[in-house]
Amino acid sequence: MTLNPTYDPRRARAEPAPDPLSPTPERRSRHPWRWVAAILALLVIAGAILAAIWDWNWFRGPLERAASARLHRQVTIAGDLNVKPWSWEPSATVDRIVIANPAWAGKEALGSIARLSVQIRLLPLLRGDVDIRRLAVVRPTFKLVADAQGRQNWDFSDGRAPKPMALPPIHNFIIEDGRLSYADARRKIQFDGRINAQEKRGQAARGFELTGQGRINAAPFRAQVVGGPLINIERNKPYPFNVDLRAGDTVITARGAVPKPFDFGAFYMAASAKGPDLADVFPLTGVPLPNTPPYSLRGRVTRSGMLWTIDRLTGRVGDSDLAGGISVDTGRKRPFLKADLRTNSLDFDDVGTLFGAAPKTGPGETASPEQVALARQMVAQQRLFPDARLDVTRIRAVDADVSYRALSIRDAPVQLTAASARVRLTDGVLRASPLRMDLPRGRIEGFVTLDARKATPFTELDLRMTGARIEQLVPVAYKGAPALTGALVARARLSGAGDSVHKAFA
Repeated sequence: MTLNPTYDPRRARAEPAPDPLSPTPERRSRHPWRWVAAILALLVIAGAILAAIWDWNWFRGPLERAASARLHRQVTIAGDLNVKPWSWEPSATVDRIVIANPAWAGKEALGSIARLSVQIRLLPLLRGDVDIRRLAVVRPTFKLVADAQGRQNWDFSDGRAPKPMALPPIHNFIIEDGRLSYADARRKIQFDGRINAQEKRGQAARGFELTGQGRINAAPFRAQVVGGPLINIERNKPYPFNVDLRAGDTVITARGAVPKPFDFGAFYMAASAKGPDLADVFPLTGVPLPNTPPYSLRGRVTRSGMLWTIDRLTGRVGDSDLAGGISVDTGRKRPFLKADLRTNSLDFDDVGTLFGAAPKTGPGETASPEQVALARQMVAQQRLFPDARLDVTRIRAVDADVSYRALSIRDAPVQLTAASARVRLTDGVLRASPLRMDLPRGRIEGFVTLDARKATPFTELDLRMTGARIEQLVPVAYKGAPALTGALVARARLSGAGDSVHKAFA
């Protein structure tokens, strides 16, 4: 038998044997966690009971105040608010939402929604990402108004620079029986349309659809925008859409896509446009363009934030070809248009329409019915210069920097071979400088300025001719030889006030 030197019989008798039912130090250390788990379980049970009996309408007031502050419009929730929070994909439904108009737009509501339902994923939300599984909007009705001063009742920026709308990812977006009306006093547009997107799993996908009609400048207007299905949308998969706009004889069609669905600050589309006069597209684009003969153009349109770009522009304007690129920055006080355009073969009478004149009429000439009538009127009145009134409000509405080159010219009153100009428009003052027109020998150079800042525009012109020959400009022959020969230099300085070429030259 081996003796344990550390064993003391007296101490053994003094210390009682351990009770197997009493907590050991290890068992005692687990007790706090058990209490915490029990408390959490009670809280969960209490929360579930509270959620079952809680009246979520208590939150309508805070939601109304938060939405009103965000939109700078009075927002009212007249129906019930229901929430289902106990899920990995919680959902909420709000009934009868009304958004008021600003004071200047009248007492009628800007918009209303009969029911708004949203369901989100909880785990991405804990990481700070919003992932909407389902968004359903039932009977949304919006009445958009822009007055003669340019104020827009849907502008929620409160004076700050507006930004394109960008929504978080939505996997299933439903719009049921939506109505949209638009009235613009400045652009003279009235439109009433319907919006729907009701596709469901297992059924044929209808996708997004906006259709409607109205009037632009008293001419019939029809619009149709059709998009792909709004279900199972992937954030990084482009969302396709088609556009068809018809206003009188103006037709604009496009096929494009949004690279990141629901981020409307960026998209691209292949577009084509044709019509009797480019100036007629101002109500649709908000960018004032000059009067032109009938046109047919196509190009690629892209949007990046507040910058719109048209590249690969090709087509015809009147009997002249046109190509180049255009960009419009809408993030400034006034839109800024920048363009670099060129024409290989310019029919000179197409230029006259820029100043309100009518192009030539007859076989082989391109002119709209209105321009044909104008040409007949000028002949009947024996008028040399057109009397079409210049709309100075459009000149004041945009700034521009446009470069243009015509590589060859035909049908000019004098023998011109080519031309180029750089036109700048700043704060209502338009200046074409440098302006150059090439002759077979010599050239014409100078500038033209149109000041439209006052009620009556003021025009100034200063052109110099150098290196020219009389026999080329005045081809009068005598017995087969030029009657007049010699070098020619000249200068023309003209200025005048008037809202038409005729009045300015008078």
